[in-house]
Amino acid sequence: MLTYYKTILIIAISAFAIISCECVPGIDTPKKIEPSEYTEFLFVNASDELSSIEVSADDLNIGANLNYEDTKLKYNKVPIGFPQICFYESGFPIYTTFVKSEKQISYNLFIYGKKNKPSVYLIQDSVRDKNTKIVNFIPISGNNIILKIDKSYETEFLDITHSEINLTNSGNTVFKLEDKSGLTLAEKELNIDSNKENIIILKKINTQYLIHHIVVDTEK
Repeated sequence: MLTYYKTILIIAISAFAIISCECVPGIDTPKKIEPSEYTEFLFVNASDELSSIEVSADDLNIGANLNYEDTKLKYNKVPIGFPQICFYESGFPIYTTFVKSEKQISYNLFIYGKKNKPSVYLIQDSVRDKNTKIVNFIPISGNNIILKIDKSYETEFLDITHSEINLTNSGNTVFKLEDKSGLTLAEKELNIDSNKENIIILKKINTQYLIHHIVVDTEK
């Protein structure tokens, strides 16, 4: 009987060791392998409270060191289907989500919000190959904000939304944010290259409104 209990104990210890070993690979450095079937995602850090964000998709390391101050970004290859997207800060996971991704469609995925409660916002990039795209992303809650571009274009936003605008002319362009009464909240002159893809992030930090310009590398 004693031999029987010893055998059961050895089997239990061995089983526990096998289960424990299965968790270890997740601690290793993320794999650098590119997916064979993929679409392309642009990951944008739109939170001034988050820094050096890393991104993985189905355990593939696809993006690193994303900061709010970034002025240049590029697309990353992400598996098609329903990949699990994970965001990390300093090696710690801060947000995980599943997204639907289809071949031959590009996407923009923004991470924004507070450090202790980030959120994501996904849009389908429908005009990536058409001149300039201005994506206006506004993580502002409960405010009517009016965007004016060189006094020739005007659009209104409510809460979190975006707008895609094709600008045909390159050069210095004035972007202005106003409230409903016409009070200027922020104004910035940007050098827009209509041969590039441009993203404009319209942001409110505490009581200050900001206009942030990102140029995207669209080479495939």
